[in-house]
This record gives sequence, C-alpha cells and structure tokens, in this order.
Amino acid sequence: MKRKSIAVIGGGSVGTSFIRQLADHLRRSNSTPVSDLYVYESNPNPGAGEAYQADTASNLLNTRVASMSPIASDPTHFHRWLEANRERWDPLFPGLNLNANSFVPRALFGRYLNDVFVEALGMLRGLGVRVQHLPYRIASIKKLRDGYEVCSSQGVSRMVDVAVLTIGNLETSEWDHMRSYEGYFNTPYPCTELVQRINPKSSVCILGSSLSAIDAAVSLADSGHTGKIMMVSRNGRLPSVRGEQNLARSTTLLSRKKMEDLLARRAGQVSLKEVAELLMKELELSEGQIPDLKSIMRTGQGPHKYLDSEISDATVCDRAWQAIAYSTNESVDLIWHALSLDQKRLFQREFKSLWHSYRVSFPVQNALKLQRLLHSDQLNVYAGYKDAFYDEATGRFAAFIHDKNKGFEATLLSDAFVNATGYSTDVSKTRSSLLKGMLSSGLICADEFGGIKLEFETGRAVARSGLVLRGLFALGSLASGTYFWTNAMNVNTRLAAGIVQTVLADIADQEEAIEQPQPLPLTLAVA
Repeated sequence: MKRKSIAVIGGGSVGTSFIRQLADHLRRSNSTPVSDLYVYESNPNPGAGEAYQADTASNLLNTRVASMSPIASDPTHFHRWLEANRERWDPLFPGLNLNANSFVPRALFGRYLNDVFVEALGMLRGLGVRVQHLPYRIASIKKLRDGYEVCSSQGVSRMVDVAVLTIGNLETSEWDHMRSYEGYFNTPYPCTELVQRINPKSSVCILGSSLSAIDAAVSLADSGHTGKIMMVSRNGRLPSVRGEQNLARSTTLLSRKKMEDLLARRAGQVSLKEVAELLMKELELSEGQIPDLKSIMRTGQGPHKYLDSEISDATVCDRAWQAIAYSTNESVDLIWHALSLDQKRLFQREFKSLWHSYRVSFPVQNALKLQRLLHSDQLNVYAGYKDAFYDEATGRFAAFIHDKNKGFEATLLSDAFVNATGYSTDVSKTRSSLLKGMLSSGLICADEFGGIKLEFETGRAVARSGLVLRGLFALGSLASGTYFWTNAMNVNTRLAAGIVQTVLADIADQEEAIEQPQPLPLTLAVA
C-alpha cells in the first residue's frame, strides 16, 4: 500500500481531537496507511489553542467535566485524567472541588489537551508514522494533481495528500480602526493581560454580553478592579445560568435516529416550525407538562431581575429545558442541514441570538460574581449598541447606543475598550492571509452562514467551481455554515471522528483502484 501524508493546519483543541482519534483508529485497525503527519502550529505547546490557553482561574468551562473530551467514543476521558493526575494540576488550581459535575477552569482543560496532543503523537510514532510539529504559520495551500502544496511563512513547501484545516477562531478585520489606540483589546483573552494592563480605577466598556464578556468582567472584578464596567450589545441579553440540579437527559423525538427516520419520510427537508414543535414535545415528555415559555425566556426583565431569577432557578430547580437543549448536540447538524435556504435565513435573522442566549449557559459561580457587580452598580448592561470609535476630542473610547425598547439613547465614554463579541465566522472579513489566498484562488468559497462551503456528508471542501475536493477538509469555526453548532466540544469531536474515517476510507479506495486490472489503451486493443 502506498502510504499517504497528512497536514493538520492548527494544533488547538479541534486539531488535537482529529490527531488523537486518527491515532486511536490506526491502532485499532492494526494498519498504518499514513506515512507522515505534519502539524502546523505556532504555539510551542500545542493542544490548548487560544480557547483553552493559560488564563485566569475564573474563566470556567460551561460544560461539566464528565462531558468534556476530544475523543468521541470516550466522553469521560478528561474526568479520568483529572483524577489520575491531581498531583500535577492541584498546585496550579488549589482548592478545586472536583467531581463529575464540576465546572473547572478552561486553562485546566488546556493542560489536559497538551497531554492528549503529546500522547497522540507518541502513539502515531509507535505505529511507524513520521510525525513533525512545525511551529510555523501557513502562507498558502495550493491544489496539485495528486494532492496539495502547503507552504509555510518561512517559505518551506511540502507536498501532502491530505490537508485538514483546524485553524481555530477567525480574527476579523472589522475593528482595525481601533487597533492602534492604547487601551483597546481586540479580544478579552488572555484575561490576565486585561488585568495587568488596565488601571484598576479605569472605566471599561466591554462590547458584548455573552460568555467572553462575562469572563472579562469577572476577571477584572477578581483582580480588584474598582472602576466602572459597562457591557454593551445589540440586545443587552445575558446568557442563561447552568442549572446545578439538572438531571441527565437524552433526546427522544430529536435523537439522530429519529431525525434520520423523519427526514427519510420528508425527502430530507424539515421546517423551523416542525423542529420547534418537536422540541416542545420533548420538553413535555421530560417534565410531564407543557413548559411555560415566558418562564423560560424571562422576557421583559432587566439584567438585575433576570440574573436574580436565573440564579434562583439554577440552584434549586431541575431545568429540564436546558438539559434537552444541550442534548440536541447529537443531531443539531442534521437538523440544520435539513432546513431550506429560506428557513436558515429566517433563523439567522429572527432566532439565532435568542437561541445562543439560552443554549449557551454559564456556571452559577460566575453568575453570583456578576450579580454582585450589578447590584453594587459597578456593572451596567446596555442594549441597542450601534457603533464604537475612539473620540480624539476626549482621548477616550465612545460607544453609541440606542435602545428603542426603552427610548434610551446615549454615548458611553470609557478609558479602555474590550471587544468581547466572540469569534467571527465570516471568512470574507477575515485577517487570515491564508484564507484570503485560498478564497482568491477559488480553492475554497465562503458559506453564507459562516466558514467555508463543505460537503455535509464528508466535510470535504467545495471549490468556487462547485467541485468537491478530495483530500481537503475543515473543522471548527470554518465548518460552522455546514454544521451550525461547531462551538461545542462534543459536536467537533464527532465531526473529527467522521473525517478520520473518510480520510482513511479514501486512502483505501485509492489503493484498491490502483490494484484493479487496468483496461488496455484503445489503440493497443484494436491492434
């Protein structure tokens, strides 16, 4: 068998998931059709990526340790690692109360991923795969007749058979007009940098009101920050608080098998209305009664009352709706794929923001800290964000808000400005020279709903011409338009496992095609 080479572009959590599951698959199959693995990652300690880098201990996972793993077939792997390696991490995270339901610091998950990465490379070397971690950025990827040319920023090119893009969150160019000003932070991470560089008495405006904005506010407060903190976003909506009493639940009507059966009867199509009705029936089956949507959404409440209600519910109630929403990870990509173009656009326009607020929750520990900030009036949350800029006249940052619901309009001035709007999935606005070059050459094309166009069944990239490219794959944020919910670890690990199988099946198919007797050329056959 002609062995193939693979390049993985990015060594963060998703890249690590692909590599580890590749190693597991090869070890189980007792074959090694892979000759070389090149991992392009500028961080000298791959695994964690930006999402799980070393940072403040208050930046918590929003998923319990028992459900966090880069291995789709082994969801409790992280929990077992924590129990087996306490002497290694306990001095760095003292006083951590660990059990299966704990929400631990993201940096601790990052240390675990570092271990998984190193172990996976060792497994591959033991199987005879030549493995290289190359601490370089990729300048370009070009399509060749039988593979891809991967060229690093140092000008070194390699020819590979397979390239897997796992480059992590995309840095947008939308805020380039603010970057040159002291006091502007294009991301809250690492939060340790925020607390070191921002004067404790300075006023801070945080753009966004989701998880990354909460991380920024809580990290500042934990460091002793006394200055005013303002959160501004379009809707002014805080995420839901993760229930501490939630019972484990799995979907019934929205399970992957049920959805596959439904789509087989419906020619692969489903509407938002039908999905909503199924979701309501799931909740009814789970709770034994029709849920009160007004209670779930808590519409019309300000951030103070909303958070008070959320904390109260999260600490004493089994929030069945929340557990069901999380369990849809099993089939969320299938449901998204089954929606028509118009239905997807409707969801993006009318429901996506609300879905994010309730689907992405945060732990009670940080909710209590945020509650104290709100009640002490050190923190204010504003809706109606319109624009932000640096005001040369005052030497401060300005955020213009117009909350139509409250008839409130104002310009908020601050000494520091933190962009915590989350990562971008819009490749047309990316600062990545690699993606710009690939878009320009037509090797990839932008997906209207985020990332790049991929073949749903395989994760293969779709060129501008419409050709599905064998050997070029994408995972993570670049796959968001195809699979929708690619910010959940268990979704990404499942997709990574699928791409591992596709890559190895492609290698086997190509080998089988080579071994088949080839017909004689027409001219010789006639002779």
